[in-house]
Amino acid sequence: MRPFSQDKAKMINLDNGTVERWLGSAEEFSYDFLRYLHIYMHAIGVHADFVRAEVEDAHREWVAVCNHWQTHLFEQDVESLSYTKIFSVLLFCLAKRTFIESLSTYASSGRRSDPIFNGTDVEQEEARNDFLGAPEAIASFDFCINIINFYEERRIDREDPFQPKLTEAMRHDMIYFLGSGPSDPLSVYMALKAIYTRD
Repeated sequence: MRPFSQDKAKMINLDNGTVERWLGSAEEFSYDFLRYLHIYMHAIGVHADFVRAEVEDAHREWVAVCNHWQTHLFEQDVESLSYTKIFSVLLFCLAKRTFIESLSTYASSGRRSDPIFNGTDVEQEEARNDFLGAPEAIASFDFCINIINFYEERRIDREDPFQPKLTEAMRHDMIYFLGSGPSDPLSVYMALKAIYTRD
């Protein structure tokens, strides 16, 4: 994962109720998701015009699939799905849509509020070129992984501190998998499950 100056949690205001609010409001989710991408992409020198309707369509499918999983597939005796399941579904719903309308170069204005990439110029260029190769898949994947990681780090039922298992090679494989069009959200969940299985 490429380094940014912003704490990922501060790019979005995450708390114990965030996911529930997102599931309940396409508008709130779309705002937070697109704001995150705006910061993320400007840090690597890319500007995008987004198709908000595509994000809202993804949100509708996300909610419907999560409700179906909760009712018919998983853990019917608990209040909610795990974050890994919830964001596997979101990843599937987002990655198959074209929510980026156009891309252009973004040049920092030099203001203190501008996103800053903490790596070298070479690393920034690598991250930018990587992103341009599969923008929706990468944007969706990095967003969902960062949200899962945020909540995994804060679990109170862990015996050992959370250590992400995702490597650059695994990330590359997942991006390729998403770009090839997984057949259903369950296949995305099974692919992510190994990353978050506790020892």
